Amino acid sequence: MGVYAGQFLRTGAGPEARTYTAVFEDAGGLAAGSKVMFAGVEVGRVKTVGLTDDAKAEVVLLVKKDLELRQGVEALVPTSLVSIGVTELRLVQARPGTAPHDPSLPLTGRLQDPLEEIVPDMEPTLAEVNKTLVSVQALLADRELKAALVGTLKESQGTARDVGQLVRRIDGLVAENQATARKSLITASNALTDLQKVTSEFSKLVASGQMQDKTLALLDSLNASAVRAEKLVADVQSLTSDPELRASLKETLENVRVASDSAPKLATNMEQMTANGVVISEETVALMKKANEIAENVQGLIDKFNQTVDRIEKGSGSLLPNVQLEADAIRTSGPDRIRTDVNARIPIGRNEHLNIGLYDAFESNKINAQISRPLGPKTDLRYGVYAGQPGVGVDSRVSSRLGVRADLFGLNQTQLDAKLRYEFGQGVNGWFGVERLFDRNRLAVGVGIRR
Repeated sequence: MGVYAGQFLRTGAGPEARTYTAVFEDAGGLAAGSKVMFAGVEVGRVKTVGLTDDAKAEVVLLVKKDLELRQGVEALVPTSLVSIGVTELRLVQARPGTAPHDPSLPLTGRLQDPLEEIVPDMEPTLAEVNKTLVSVQALLADRELKAALVGTLKESQGTARDVGQLVRRIDGLVAENQATARKSLITASNALTDLQKVTSEFSKLVASGQMQDKTLALLDSLNASAVRAEKLVADVQSLTSDPELRASLKETLENVRVASDSAPKLATNMEQMTANGVVISEETVALMKKANEIAENVQGLIDKFNQTVDRIEKGSGSLLPNVQLEADAIRTSGPDRIRTDVNARIPIGRNEHLNIGLYDAFESNKINAQISRPLGPKTDLRYGVYAGQPGVGVDSRVSSRLGVRADLFGLNQTQLDAKLRYEFGQGVNGWFGVERLFDRNRLAVGVGIRR
């Protein structure tokens, strides 16, 4: 097209011109003298406009001699939504062609739809729209689809009713436990305040560089604890080989079995308390009673163990003076289960204690055997065996009621647990924290008894 327009511009308007004829169903207001345009350039004029024998519009146009039309050229008369302006005739190369057009044959002419300039390829677009409409119509005529939609709407109405009932029940539950929830929020707020203090102190400790020195000392203590743990295991093996002691231990294990009967009831009460969302309720009181029973049973086991050791040592005195007993019931998520830990804290020297007991008592029964010694005014370091694996732990008291406990154990699959302990009074503790920190991050909530 650009070549044709260029030829016209170079040669100018001469006296000679090529004559072509175009036939239209409707000439759209063309008149003699209307411009003939090609590629946006005026290349000629309309000579005459008349009718053919079959009542069609015949337009004779004169085109500059140097512009020779090719086969496939189409004559268009543009139209607009608002009929304003001078009508012109446009020549368009509708399909590719290299051979010259025979002037004796008429050009195909038609009115150009005003939307063609706005929406190119309008006919394919309309065809796709028609297909879409046909598909939508067929979809709406599908009886099975209509029945499925009606069923879905009915189920949605039933679901909406159920949700409304659930919301009303929740409102009633909130109203009934508003006072308890308020107390729980106050307690949680105080615990968060204490936690902020712990975080601030820990940040100061890291910034001062003391953390690195204490970590190195902790690793040295851990290496030493492995040696002491091996010695402890050897001592236990020598004790268990004594026939009299083995008979006494059998009796002790029978008492442990009796004590374990209380554990399922304790777990049931814990689950019910968690489901109701009540922090301190009648179920908590029952849970504390069960924990007291476990502590009393463990105390009986320790007393019998003392009696056995007294017989072995031939009156040398009690092996377990000033023993402190702890029984904790911890509920963890993922999997959702309750774990019972039973431990005894036994003085073995100046400012040193032996923490011995069972991790996950009554089920997997993993041994806890750690030496505890002061790391600071309010911090104790524990090292030895925890949950049946080499481990190290830290106990720190933040305030008179709030403390922090952290345990790192396991060589191949190292696990880090961190929990807050809040003392409610009368030997009752509350636990809240995360187990498997930086791995699975399991939430841990529980209650314990200390005597």
